[in-house]
Amino acid sequence: DEELRETFLTVRDAATREVVTVIEMLSAANKRPGSDGRAQYLRKRKSVLQSRAHLVELDLLRGGQRLPMRTPLPEGDFFAIVSRSPRRPAAEVFAWTVRQSLPSIPVPLSGSDPDVILDLQAVMDATYDGLGYDYALDYSQPVVPLLRDADLAWVRQVLSKRAQ
Repeated sequence: DEELRETFLTVRDAATREVVTVIEMLSAANKRPGSDGRAQYLRKRKSVLQSRAHLVELDLLRGGQRLPMRTPLPEGDFFAIVSRSPRRPAAEVFAWTVRQSLPSIPVPLSGSDPDVILDLQAVMDATYDGLGYDYALDYSQPVVPLLRDADLAWVRQVLSKRAQ
């Protein structure tokens, strides 16, 4: 057995150290049906949803089984879900496709503090550039899961333009 370490971000109140918001980026283990990773994450998710903390979930993986929701998710390849504690069970759902830039999403804070806007595209761009993914990834290999034909044609067109 290989131990996997899942990371997450917590926003805490500066004075009380109380957890205000939990930000989770879903992993393949969280989305694998029947896995220990999924069961552990669902327990953690339930615990956060039963607390006073807000929950922000980022699902940037097209594969795997989506997490359970009270209502079906809209069409999309990727999702950000913002669950504000006083509005539960309602949540804000942000959905986008492989052809769209990542959105900016609100990160709720405590009390009357205004949301912080998290620009997911800027974070992704900085991560991609900072870690040298343009040199490390082999773009000639098919992505898993496979793209729909129309999306694959679009990706090829984008990569062709960048190669010029």
